[in-house]
Amino acid sequence: MSKEHDFERFYREHYDALFYYALRLVDEGEACRDIVSEALEQIWTKIDVIAPEKMKNFAYSTVHHICVDHVRHQMAASRYVAFYLQLYSRQVNDDEWEEHERLINTVVGLMDKLSPRTRYVLEQCYFHRKRYAEVASEMGITISGVKKHIVTALKTLRAEMAKKY
Repeated sequence: MSKEHDFERFYREHYDALFYYALRLVDEGEACRDIVSEALEQIWTKIDVIAPEKMKNFAYSTVHHICVDHVRHQMAASRYVAFYLQLYSRQVNDDEWEEHERLINTVVGLMDKLSPRTRYVLEQCYFHRKRYAEVASEMGITISGVKKHIVTALKTLRAEMAKKY
């Protein structure tokens, strides 16, 4: 049998179960579809290496890890939103606004140090609020590729900000 046939059979037999497993962990239907798709993509790239009898365990393990990463990302995003709301909900004097504007200008200036693709991914995900899947499809890369660009961008910005402050 070909690997395409094996993968297609595995997909038909296990997609729904993997989706509902992810849904129990994440509770967001669209995110679960993305998570299962990413897990299946990982299985596809490793189908020659994974023993057929271990493929189901690998799939569930992969879905679990991607769900945990998703939840962590959502928790971090929630903390940023809470911080942002707290920052803007209080009265701010002119000095604080000037400092805030200076920080924003610094970050925008530091973004010039990013590669054009990484900067584009960062802008699309954070400024234009696009989902990773949307940006991935726009650029013709995987969701994992988008995540790698985000990680690279944030790591670079944090390092540069640490040097300045």
